Amino acid sequence: MLSAAISQAQYLNSGWKPGSYYDLAGNKVSGLISWQPPGMGTTWGDDHIISFKKEKADKKIKISTYELKAFTVAADSFVVSNDTTLDENVLRVELNTPLKIYRLFQGYPGGPQQGPSTSSHYYYGVNPDYVTRLTRKNFMEVMENVLVDKPELWAQVKNKDLRYGDMEEIIQAYHEKPK
Repeated sequence: MLSAAISQAQYLNSGWKPGSYYDLAGNKVSGLISWQPPGMGTTWGDDHIISFKKEKADKKIKISTYELKAFTVAADSFVVSNDTTLDENVLRVELNTPLKIYRLFQGYPGGPQQGPSTSSHYYYGVNPDYVTRLTRKNFMEVMENVLVDKPELWAQVKNKDLRYGDMEEIIQAYHEKPK
């Protein structure tokens, strides 16, 4: 649970990090990127933008996520979804497997006393334009397909040592290098 809070918090004040964006034609442009989940922007109307600089001293450029296919910020990869059932269009790629696991962050600016907060939900699909929300009901079936190349991890899920509420731990274990 703590790792989920830390993971979400890193995007609230992301600052400038090395990254790249891919425009709708697939062209890659590298530099520095700053991004916050929708609802967390410091300026009204900044909900669906990334800020980009080619070099640290350059003036920032605001780019609409609707003009992008994907972008990276440090080690994290994000894709822009055209799925009209989603409230927001940016998904973080959590597991890049044939059946992918995505995470949707949603920010809430909060009031003067409580400040901003985020929530997130997991989705799955073969591409970001057709995703389904991961739920307790479909968790086992989805994870069986996602973890096909990690039989030890699938065994922990199947035996209920790792459950729906342990998604952060499952994702972390998936990315660990074998010893």
